[in-house]
Amino acid sequence: MYHHYHGSGLENIVALFEQRDAYTANHSRKVATLATYIGKKCGLKRRDLRVLKNAALLHDIGKISVPESILNKKGKLSDEEFEVIKKHPVISANVIENISQLKELIPVVLYHHERLDGSGYPAGLKNDEIPLLSRILAVADVFDALTSDRAYRSALDPEVAIKVMKNMPIDRFFLMIIEENLYEIVEILKFEGERKDYGKRRVSA
Repeated sequence: MYHHYHGSGLENIVALFEQRDAYTANHSRKVATLATYIGKKCGLKRRDLRVLKNAALLHDIGKISVPESILNKKGKLSDEEFEVIKKHPVISANVIENISQLKELIPVVLYHHERLDGSGYPAGLKNDEIPLLSRILAVADVFDALTSDRAYRSALDPEVAIKVMKNMPIDRFFLMIIEENLYEIVEILKFEGERKDYGKRRVSA
């Protein structure tokens, strides 16, 4: 059972999520790929890499509770709408809590929107109060979000995204890993997107 949920079972959960929100499901796959890449560069142990990858796959599962009118809004979110969005890490953690084999993922998922200066959510944690794996996940999450087309803006060039991220209160060490390996990372994420598109074409064929 443990290995089931850490393999095809997780992909099945993401596939179900994809039926409602294809963008977020694909985003989660790319974030998982990037977070794992960063983790390997940092020398994380195999167990931590597995936890990181699986947490990344499920980090946005709580967005299933967010109305599509908010997720796909083209303009700026209102304060009330942003408060709804800010609940998704807690909801994601609550979903995972119901699967005993995945409980080790909870803190990673719960705190992936925390920021080093305490400006993040849901707990306002600072610096080393934020779990290491959550800090890696945060950097991977932001990079993919900035370099992907969103309802409210077009994708940023990877180099521009790096510049934007340098002004954000996220872990500079993990950002440096992306910057130093940017070309390889862009190619890896491009392949991940193409692999997913190919899978869709095969299913619909």
